[in-house]
Amino acid sequence: MKHYSLYSIPFLLFFAYSCNSTVSEIEPKDNNTLHQVVRDNFGLQFLATSLHKTGISKTLIEAGPFTLLASSDQAFKDAGYKDPAAVYMEDASKLELITKYHILKSELIISKVKMGYNQPLETLLGTEAYLSKVLYGKDTMLTINGSIVLQLDTKASNGMMQVINNLLLPNAHKNLLDGLSAISDLSLFYQALKSSGITEQWKPNEKFTIYAPNNIAMRNAGYSSLEQIVETPKEKLIDLVEWHICKDQKFKQDYQFLATEGKDIYSEKSLNNKDIPISIQNHWRDRRIVDKLSMRIGSQYIQPTKYDIITGTGIIHIIGRTFN
Repeated sequence: MKHYSLYSIPFLLFFAYSCNSTVSEIEPKDNNTLHQVVRDNFGLQFLATSLHKTGISKTLIEAGPFTLLASSDQAFKDAGYKDPAAVYMEDASKLELITKYHILKSELIISKVKMGYNQPLETLLGTEAYLSKVLYGKDTMLTINGSIVLQLDTKASNGMMQVINNLLLPNAHKNLLDGLSAISDLSLFYQALKSSGITEQWKPNEKFTIYAPNNIAMRNAGYSSLEQIVETPKEKLIDLVEWHICKDQKFKQDYQFLATEGKDIYSEKSLNNKDIPISIQNHWRDRRIVDKLSMRIGSQYIQPTKYDIITGTGIIHIIGRTFN
């Protein structure tokens, strides 16, 4: 008799689910739903596991129409999931949020969408994802939340599937202040932004990109505690936070398309009108895919430690030192 470790059990359950419909749900008569399209695609095993574990596979046999933003197996691996068994072992509530964020409430045919940056898409989670369709050289580049669309407009009987190269992080925060407050390592910058009062002047639909210094960066810049920040003159706080904020939301990948063709640099403007030259480092196998960004402030290069934290009013990138 063969013996299996505890950690192999979820994979065996997934394998049985994939190969024998009597183990899981009853198969619908329609064999071309988004549910079935995923199951029939060997490059989407991690996603199939996520859909099964959360029960959202049942949604994808309904009439819809829906659009499935299908993260590739490599996308799941890049996000830290070793195999489908690791996906199955994930906390169910977390996995449900992630999975619902990858399903749109309507049919998205990308080939028919007009050119534009970060066009909003309503997800099953109730928050928005963003589609960019832009010219890059002679090519039309497609991204969703800065993730490259690898395969577009796969038709199913109840909608469309778009395969992407990243696992999207759900937009779980109503606005940038909520997003900053939810990250403990940004508590000092959050307090500086809140105490500056500038967010009170922002329009409801206005979007920004924040390069948020972590707590070590803020302490190194002389902001050692929440109490000290509260007591700091407002003018000084405004200058600090406005240097780290730019208009419009920009995912890491967006800078590649905004840069002058043939150059890997884009000059950004902060809210206090200071230049932030941004250097773009590309994936070595694909010049289109951005690996890293570096902000040059004087002679210093500052590289984000985390990118593309999405909120309802913009994007947060975390950095390890302040600009001033």
